[in-house]
Amino acid sequence: MTNVINNHIGSIIYAKKEILLLNRLEKNKPLLNTILMFLENKKGGIIIPFFISLPFFIAIIMLLFDFTQLINNKIKLSDALEQGALALTAENNAKNDTRNNELISAYINFYLGHRHQLTQYNNITVNYQQNPDRLYHTQLSQYHIDANIEQPTLFPFTSLLIDHDNFIIGGSAAAIKDVPAMDVVFVTDFSGSMEGDFHNPDDPEVLSKLDELKRIFFKIADDIYTANKDSTISFSPFSWGTKSADNKKCSLHFMPKEKNKIYPIPSNEIERNTEAHQEKYMIAITENIDYLATIENIGTNNEKIVIPLDHVHDELCLYSSNAYPISLAKDIDDLNVIKTMNEGGSTLVSSGIMQGADLLMDGVNHNKLMIILSDGHDYPTTAVVHDKTITSAKEVRVNVDISRQLVQHGMCKKIRETVGRIVFIGIGYNPSANHYINWAEDCVDTENFYLAMNTKELEDSIRSALVSDKVGTNTPVN
Repeated sequence: MTNVINNHIGSIIYAKKEILLLNRLEKNKPLLNTILMFLENKKGGIIIPFFISLPFFIAIIMLLFDFTQLINNKIKLSDALEQGALALTAENNAKNDTRNNELISAYINFYLGHRHQLTQYNNITVNYQQNPDRLYHTQLSQYHIDANIEQPTLFPFTSLLIDHDNFIIGGSAAAIKDVPAMDVVFVTDFSGSMEGDFHNPDDPEVLSKLDELKRIFFKIADDIYTANKDSTISFSPFSWGTKSADNKKCSLHFMPKEKNKIYPIPSNEIERNTEAHQEKYMIAITENIDYLATIENIGTNNEKIVIPLDHVHDELCLYSSNAYPISLAKDIDDLNVIKTMNEGGSTLVSSGIMQGADLLMDGVNHNKLMIILSDGHDYPTTAVVHDKTITSAKEVRVNVDISRQLVQHGMCKKIRETVGRIVFIGIGYNPSANHYINWAEDCVDTENFYLAMNTKELEDSIRSALVSDKVGTNTPVN
C-alpha cells in the first residue's frame, strides 16, 4: 500500500515537472525559433566558424609580417656587409678595429635603420699576403666580416610563439683588394699657433693641436706600414721656411734670381731678432725668388736659397724649433724623433710644400701622396721696408706673398703632374674664408680639401685622404 502511494506521488511530481518544462519552453519559444531560423539560414551559418577561426587568421598574418620582415632584413644585412667590406678595402685601415667596426656599423644602420641592436660587435678579420712578382710591390688585403643583429618582433603574438622578443639575424661578407705600396709625405705646420688647444671629443684632457696631430700621425703611420711593408713615409715640417736635416741651414726650396748673391744686413744697422730684422730677411727672400724657375725645377736637386741658420730671425726657418725634415722611411722607428719635435715661428705654407715635393721625388713607388696640414694662412703677408734712403714719414710696406705667387704660377699643377696627388687639411680654421689663397679652388680642388675642427675630424680627414680610388671585389664567404 505504501509503495502504491509513493508511486502515485512520484507520478504527480513528474507531471508537474513536465508542465513546468513545457511552460518554460513556451516562454522561450521565440528564442528557440530565432536560433532555428539562424541555423536554417546558410549565410548566417558561416559567421560562427569565421569568428571561431578569426584569431588563428590574425596570428598567421602576424607571423607572415614578422617573418617577411625577417627575410627582408636578412637580405639588407647581407647587402650592408658586402658594401661595408668594399668600403674597408677602399679605406684599407688594416688592423684598426675601432675604425673598421665604426664603418661596418654605419653601413648596417644605413641599410636597416635603427630598429636593430648589435648582439655582438662586428668581428673583422684582416689577412695579408705578399705578391712579390708584381711590377709594383703589392700585397693582398682581405677583409672578412661576421655580424649578428637583434630585430624586435612587430607583434606580441610572435614573441609568445618564439619565446623571445627579438629575432637574431646573422650575416657574413668578404672582400679582397691588391694594396699597392705608396710614398706619403706629411707637410706639417710647426708654427707657434700649433701650440693652441685642440678639442678631442673622446678625451676630456685638452692637448695642443701639434700633440694631437702627432698622436694621430703615428696611429695612421702604423696602419700604412701594416697595409704594405714597401710603403714609405716622409715628414716635412715648416714655419716661415724650412731648414736642413743637419739643423745648420735655413734651406728654402725656391730658385733664386741670382746665384751666390749675399744680402748684407749689418748688425749696427738692424739688431738681430727685432721685427725689422725679420722683415728685412722676408723682403730679401721674397724679392730674390724666380717663381717660374722654381716651378720648373720642382722635384730636382738644383741649387736653392740657403742661409746660415744662425743668421736668420727666430720666427724664420724653424729657428726656434728642433723640427727638421725626415726623408722617406720604411720603418716607423725612423719616425720616432717626431715625437720630441716642438713648434715655433711664423707660417709660410709653400716652403713646406716645396720641401715635401723634393722629399717625395726620392721615392720609388708609383703611388705618391702629399698631405698638407696647417692651422692658418701665411703670416705675415706684408712687411715694412727698412731703408735709410726712404725719407717719407709714411710707412712703406711691400707684399710678402710667396705662397700666392707660387700658386698663381702653377705650383700645385706642376706637383700633381710630376710628383703626385696633393691634399690640404685645414686644422681648426677655414682657409677658404681668407682671400689670400683659396686652397680648395686654386690648388688641390674641392675633392682633396678637408676641414678638421676636432681630433676625430682630423683623423677621419687624413684617412679619407689616404683612400685609394680603387676598391676591392666581393668574394664568396667560406
